[in-house]
Amino acid sequence: MMASNDKCILIVGAGLGGLALAQGLKKAGIPFRVFERDISADFRPQGYRIRINGFGGAALKEILDDQLFQLFEQTCAEIRMGMTGMNAINATVTRTGHDPASGVGPRPGPPPFPMAPGNGPRYGPYTADRKTFRNTLLLGLESHVEFGKAFERYEIESEDRITAYFKDGTHATGRLLVGADGIRSPVRRQGLSSLDLVDTTGRVIYGKTPITPELTSIFPAEGMQNITAIKDDRPLTLFLEPVRWKTNVEQVSEGKLSNTADYIYWVLGGRKEIFGVEDDELFKMSPQDVVAKSLSLTEGWDSRVRSLFELQSQEQASVLQLSATGPNMKSWEPSSVLTFLGDAIHPMPPTGGAGANTALRDAASLLKTIKKGVSKDSIGDYESELRVYASEAIQGSFHGGKSLLNLPSYDECKKL
Repeated sequence: MMASNDKCILIVGAGLGGLALAQGLKKAGIPFRVFERDISADFRPQGYRIRINGFGGAALKEILDDQLFQLFEQTCAEIRMGMTGMNAINATVTRTGHDPASGVGPRPGPPPFPMAPGNGPRYGPYTADRKTFRNTLLLGLESHVEFGKAFERYEIESEDRITAYFKDGTHATGRLLVGADGIRSPVRRQGLSSLDLVDTTGRVIYGKTPITPELTSIFPAEGMQNITAIKDDRPLTLFLEPVRWKTNVEQVSEGKLSNTADYIYWVLGGRKEIFGVEDDELFKMSPQDVVAKSLSLTEGWDSRVRSLFELQSQEQASVLQLSATGPNMKSWEPSSVLTFLGDAIHPMPPTGGAGANTALRDAASLLKTIKKGVSKDSIGDYESELRVYASEAIQGSFHGGKSLLNLPSYDECKKL
């Protein structure tokens, strides 16, 4: 099978950034197709809570049509500003103050990176559920997104024509190929193999615990108000936020989206050596093994705090290695038929709350470029701008990694 459209934008990857770009192209009337390696939208867990800051909110407002943006806002969870710090051993409150991911209010010390546009209306911050958000971005794209399409390679036919080949034997030809396929991007491996990636030494367990009467009767009330960081001396850090819906998602979406019960999103993380196992063993753990690891790691913690792990959704537990590229992104030769967005080009630790927001910013910026006209120069301008703001976000993420998990600087990390 071959699909050919000299003006079509080919997007590899149906994550948040790729789908946001697709929605913008649909709004602008520009032909596009999205290719996703997963066999369906719900093939694997899509994560939990995600914080959309001022940059991400402004990008979405620019990309989405008014109706879809309104639905996005309506299906976000409650947001409570502020941040609480707690001692893991005795559950005492160690600090209260500003939430650095909010983009508003004073920050102690130098800001890790700018969180919101300086002028004009502000959109956000928002607390969204990643699965609900992704399904919102999929609305209206049913005939444009193809699942089960694992990218294999591309061939440049001319300065304005490129063909993407997939492992199922199909291929598609278009005007521009966008690699939006995540940190292990096969598109980037072929097109920009020189990008430096490092292991930050950070390892985290992602979890989700339903908010039930049992949990609320045990877990410290001070930790269920807003973003909370609970640390011990290693440091092993538990970062969490309650996700409570302010509307009936199924109702406001007229049945297009499903309700999700209120829950606490949490991440338990630290440096690799704290986990006490080699990576080969860690990354092969079943969800039940990951649950057991979360409990063994926190054996000396206050029992009220540990109730979050004891009552977690066992099938939702997963482990992640924190990888990143450098905060000083080196330039590369632009192409008139190939570019990238999101984790495919600037992976960063989640410790700055900037990864998804930067991907949304990429999508808005690339959309502007495509609307003006695709050329080597215009793609080069997009990528030059991307390197500036992405570098700031990566720097902020390393700053957060040092503060939360005692991660080393980029220069101290081992290259992958």
